[in-house]
Parts: sequence; structure tokens; C-alpha cells
Amino acid sequence: MIVNFIDVLIGKGILDDYHTEEYVYALTLLVERTLTYSILLLVAVATDNLLPGCIYISCFILLRKGTGGFHARHYINCLIGTNIIFLAALEIFAPLTERSMGTAIVLLLLSGITILFFSPVNHPNLILDQNEMQEHRLWIRMILGIEMFFYMFGLLTQAWWKQYILTAIITCAVLILIAKLLRQEVKTDEM
Repeated sequence: MIVNFIDVLIGKGILDDYHTEEYVYALTLLVERTLTYSILLLVAVATDNLLPGCIYISCFILLRKGTGGFHARHYINCLIGTNIIFLAALEIFAPLTERSMGTAIVLLLLSGITILFFSPVNHPNLILDQNEMQEHRLWIRMILGIEMFFYMFGLLTQAWWKQYILTAIITCAVLILIAKLLRQEVKTDEM
């Protein structure tokens, strides 16, 4: 479907045929992300978690953009896994982190250490060079610092939303560890 759409645009002279592969890839990503985020929003609305869902997914996406982590081989597996993680984060893990401040702080520190020391995960679809790895590390430190600051502020002010930030940080750390354990990473010296 996407290939046919790109072929029509090329046929009408809107796009040049030199970059067909890039157009298909970019449009596929756009469609997949739009579908994923739309389904996540529907799930959040259906479970009466729109605002918590938006907080969680925003924090998760901003951090995950730099950290990388486990990737499913096929989009449908990614979509299913993303929705399971999203539901579990909102309905199970965020409420659990609210029960014990000590446990929450320990999880925040362990997740922060994991993210700082083991990311970015250089996934085979990314294949980052050393400069890009450094740029990702800077992004990760900035976003992680901002999210930890807001979590601590929420902790001090007893804000209802703090556990969704914490859960996003923990989720990123867990996905990093899974990717490392499954050896999904491409080492820069292997390129």
C-alpha cells in the first residue's frame, strides 16, 4: 500500500524516483507511529487514564529516543508489546511504585545508573557512529536529569503524576537490560 502510494507520487512528478527506498521507509515509520500512538491514546481513554497515559508515554518516548533498548523483530509484535507494557505501566507498576517511597527511590537510582552506564543501545537498525553515540549520551543525560528532577519535585509536593514519570524511567532501563541480555546491540568496533 505504501509502496503503491509512493509510486503514484513519483508517477505524478511530486517525488523523484532516486530516493524511493527512503520515501517508503519514512512513510512506513510515520504510519506505524501514528497507528501506535493512536491505539495508545484509545487504550488510555478506554481505561480512564488519558492524562496519566500522556505523562507516561511522553516521558518514555523522550528518554527512549536516546537510550534505545529491546526491539521486536516485526511491527505487529512491537505494537502488541507496546500496548502490554503501556497497560502494565499504568495499571500495575505505577500504583506499585506509589506504595513505598524507599523502594521507589531505589528503583529510580538503579534505573538511572542502568540508563547512564548501558545506553545508548546501538540497535542494528540504527548503527550509530561514535559522534552519534556521544550525541545520544548527551540527550539521555539531559532528559534523564529533567525527568528525575520532576519526579523528585513531585515526590516533595506529593503530586499524583510522579509515579508515571518514574515508571517511564524504569521501563526504559528494563528495555535496555533486555536488549543487552539478548545481545541486540551492534558494537561500534564491529562496523
